[in-house]
Amino acid sequence: MKKKGLAILLALGMVLSMAGCGGSDKKKASDSAAEKETEAVKETAGPSQEEAGAELTLDMISCLGETHKIWKAVEYYAAKVEEVSGGRLKINLVGGDEVMAEEEQLSALKSGTFDMMWDLETLSQLCPLYSAMSCTGMTSKEELDAGLYELYREAYEKEGGVYWLGKASQPQWWTLAYNGDDIGSIGDIKGKKLRCNSATSAAVEALGGVPTVIAYGEIYEAMERGIIDGFIMTPEDWVQNSWQDVTDKFCDVRILEGGMTGCLCNLDTWNSLTKEQQGWLRAPFEEYVEELFAICEENQSSGEKEMAEAGVTLVPWTKEEKEKAQELVREAQWNSLKSSITPEYAKKFAEICGLDY
Repeated sequence: MKKKGLAILLALGMVLSMAGCGGSDKKKASDSAAEKETEAVKETAGPSQEEAGAELTLDMISCLGETHKIWKAVEYYAAKVEEVSGGRLKINLVGGDEVMAEEEQLSALKSGTFDMMWDLETLSQLCPLYSAMSCTGMTSKEELDAGLYELYREAYEKEGGVYWLGKASQPQWWTLAYNGDDIGSIGDIKGKKLRCNSATSAAVEALGGVPTVIAYGEIYEAMERGIIDGFIMTPEDWVQNSWQDVTDKFCDVRILEGGMTGCLCNLDTWNSLTKEQQGWLRAPFEEYVEELFAICEENQSSGEKEMAEAGVTLVPWTKEEKEKAQELVREAQWNSLKSSITPEYAKKFAEICGLDY
């Protein structure tokens, strides 16, 4: 901008000096020279802000790759952002854990290697509120309308240094797969060694099981060798991991139901966007939240169906026993977490979700 102004001033100076000499031919020559210099400055100055912002592409990595069912939701999101922006904002899907290990992706996002990340479990490294996100008992739409999305966004930005856009996989539910005698009620769980992670250990303990923390990738071997009696996991990728080969039965109960997930944006990238561009990135999680919810729900339901088709027996629970288990787990989960959450966020979360604080 300074170069352009200087060029114009120089051009005007040349025109005035030539006019003082009274030569029309000289004036034409100077006008021509000024125009050429002004055009040269325009060429070196680069595009205007409006031209530069006409189309933008952001790179996004996913915690899981194209072979996982979650990729359906990832592709839906990218396509919807391009649609609502009229092609002015595009998401370049660089891949999943085949490109970079999931545990390395978060630091890569924060350092700016990627602009965005579709995340499931590593959010626990960012914000203590993460594990409580399974305690709401709400759908994505209900959480959005109740004000929880704004709470999540504030907490993840202030405590995690990222911008949280929306639930990356919602609904999620955790159910129990196992070997041995039928587990048709809470009482049947007592003493069973059940695989869990740090976010679900309170749920196992509340039901009378023995929490056994084992890495996700070690579940198959642990079941095969009898190190654990069963595991609590979301069902979408059971068959994909061949767990049906080492599992006899699974329960018709959603022990936990929520969504400890998020689509994240690098904070510098987020702050560099216009309000309109930010709105395009949020749109699939707001205006189209129910469509995204339906995709994720199908991912979960299809996993249970695949297990049954593979010969794993579904053991039914009564409605009363299901509700009792869910309430026990929800209370235990919240009670184990609330003291570790920043008080202002814990209080607001509890008020919205009807929990004690």
